[in-house]
Amino acid sequence: MKKKVHLLPVALAFLIGLGTVGCGNKQKPAGTAPETVTSGISEEESTKQEKESQTAEEAPAFSVGSRDDDYILPDAQTHIYTQEELQALTREELRIARNEIYARHGRRFKSDDLNTYFSGKSWYQPSVEADAFDDRVLNESETGNLTAVKEAEENAPSEMVTCPKMGREEFPKIDGSTATIPLSQAIYRLATGATEQEAERFIEHDKTTQAYLNLIWGQETDLVIAYEPGESVKKRLKEEGDNLIIRPIGRDALVFMANQGNSVKSLTGRQVIDIYSGKIKNWKAVGGSSQAIRAFQRPENSGSQNLMEKLVMKGTAMAEAPQDYVVSEMGELIEKVSAYDNTGEALGYSVYYYAKNMYQKPELKFMAVDGVMPSSDTIRDGSYPYVSDFYAAVRKDEPKDSNAYRLFEWLTSDDGQALINTLGYVGIRDVKKPLPQGFEGEGEVFKAEIPLSKGEAILADGDYLYGENGIAVFDRSMNLMKFIRHVDNQAVSPFMVWDGRSLLTMQDTLTSNYGLYSIAEERWVCEPVYSDIFITKDGYGLEHAVWVESGVSGEWHYTYDYADKNGTITEKGVQSDEKIWEGEGCGELYYDVKEFMEHNPEIAMELEVTSDNISMFGTEFQENIAVIEKGSRNYYYDMRGKCLFEFDKSKLPGGKEIMMFPIIVNDHMAYLSVYDPEGASTSSDYIYRDGVLVKTLESGSASGTVSTIEECFYTRTSGNYLYVYNYQDEPCAKFLMGYYTSD
Repeated sequence: MKKKVHLLPVALAFLIGLGTVGCGNKQKPAGTAPETVTSGISEEESTKQEKESQTAEEAPAFSVGSRDDDYILPDAQTHIYTQEELQALTREELRIARNEIYARHGRRFKSDDLNTYFSGKSWYQPSVEADAFDDRVLNESETGNLTAVKEAEENAPSEMVTCPKMGREEFPKIDGSTATIPLSQAIYRLATGATEQEAERFIEHDKTTQAYLNLIWGQETDLVIAYEPGESVKKRLKEEGDNLIIRPIGRDALVFMANQGNSVKSLTGRQVIDIYSGKIKNWKAVGGSSQAIRAFQRPENSGSQNLMEKLVMKGTAMAEAPQDYVVSEMGELIEKVSAYDNTGEALGYSVYYYAKNMYQKPELKFMAVDGVMPSSDTIRDGSYPYVSDFYAAVRKDEPKDSNAYRLFEWLTSDDGQALINTLGYVGIRDVKKPLPQGFEGEGEVFKAEIPLSKGEAILADGDYLYGENGIAVFDRSMNLMKFIRHVDNQAVSPFMVWDGRSLLTMQDTLTSNYGLYSIAEERWVCEPVYSDIFITKDGYGLEHAVWVESGVSGEWHYTYDYADKNGTITEKGVQSDEKIWEGEGCGELYYDVKEFMEHNPEIAMELEVTSDNISMFGTEFQENIAVIEKGSRNYYYDMRGKCLFEFDKSKLPGGKEIMMFPIIVNDHMAYLSVYDPEGASTSSDYIYRDGVLVKTLESGSASGTVSTIEECFYTRTSGNYLYVYNYQDEPCAKFLMGYYTSD
């Protein structure tokens, strides 16, 4: 075995033996590598010693801790940590380590999650407010560590956004503004592992004002994520003893929008005020073409209206908003603030996130204000003039260990802020982290179709789908073909299959008058100047109603124009309404039980029942349906004696009061809605075609609630969204329901 020779003894031996010959050692040939010799140590032991020596040289001289230790940087006051020593820390640990340097000197923090963390350390004695802290108390090592930690934070590998984990049944009830729905859904997905569709079903926001009121009153809501509350909410909050903790978590802005075709690109703040107070009424006054400005507003107490009054008007009274006349749920004609319609003369406003990410009108553009265009950057740096925070809120009596409070605290952490920024909002801190894999999908793609016949189209109530007064026209793939603004048709409630040819009785919502409209030609065939329109045997009866004063009172005088099925006027100024009611099948029938039996005596005879077995079911929107009870079965007839379907009640659970509602869809289709009033979120719909059961639809928390049943499709509501399905249960389209767009 070769031996290792230590250099010093070899050198001495060489010097001593210089010039001596024959010492009992062989001379090494020139060019041979020197032998290494060790005194009694094996090669294996030698290798081990070398490795230990190298490890000792590479190991950091000063160790770092973790969140569970007293200190993350225990030697920060006497040693400046190297990047190698800091590399074991996560981004969040580095953030805490940086603030730990300040905490050692009693500094308090603006972030509650930091205050909570350091309060759990026995050494922490908070005594100095954040704004009053003087960095000169830090010594040289501490100052050096601030620089070192910041460098480590910049170089730290990206971490995925995480949030506190919890079961779906443990997740708190989150409420808020329409624009914060995507944020609440994302939190639910991160916390529970739910899919996008599951999050949509679970999360439902009641809009800004109602969300705050729900929290103030303790009505099931645990956490609110919303824009600034209006004055009515602040007043109520004060009356309730200021029982909420409200904390800013992000920033947004009130933005002004117009049609792409509008030549005006920027307004000054003064011009905006003058437009909305009524001083400026024409686009020409602000550099545009000569046309009247339609300055749309938002409903009172909506989040956008609150911001408009606070950020822009600042006490200046707003001019009267454009109005539409709409029929209320009670059947009354009421005025409603018109929704922004994006016509060439329109000017409207909304919050930036909603208008950019949820409104999705390709012909929309934002207006610059005082020369600054709204963007994430100009909102973050405050150069855009109308910036405001949005908030998270919990009740003051919310337990600190509850999931609601944990999420409340989390929203201002690095992960919470990273989620806010990644989703397209503007956080109060510019933190960026990627979302978990598969979290950022491209959204749902709908390829299924609705089996319409040639020429048919689907009509939808624009207010129901978009929050805009009008009728939307869709093809079989649910592509929007056209939107007819400021009209209404009660038969489109909220959908109707149109044959592609028939004229429609339309109400002009700007005047409340009725006319005949051709969707195919996109024009009024009979102008909207009538008080009502009726379908007759040969076409239409168009009613003029005039109030005639008579002394201290007055009375209505009626005259009628008559039109054929093409809308051509055939008679004008007729005093009689007889033609409206003549002819078989004209007008809806609302027989009572006695009248039904008189007109359809054979039914009672065939079923061997009396009037005691018969009741009438009717609604404002359809003629009566006769319900005949015999044993465990119900028989449902229309007023002309046609059997719609029969239903066996024995299949229903016993011992409960069950509500049943029969609805006629058309001449061939009807359905029965059955639900338990004590658990109305679950129900069943039995669909019949020509009296034969063809499909049963179940409603529930897992599938959404069936809301509309039409001849060739149905809809379900899922949280704040509406899905359209064909009868193969394939989703064809999805909408954020119009009610929620008015926030």
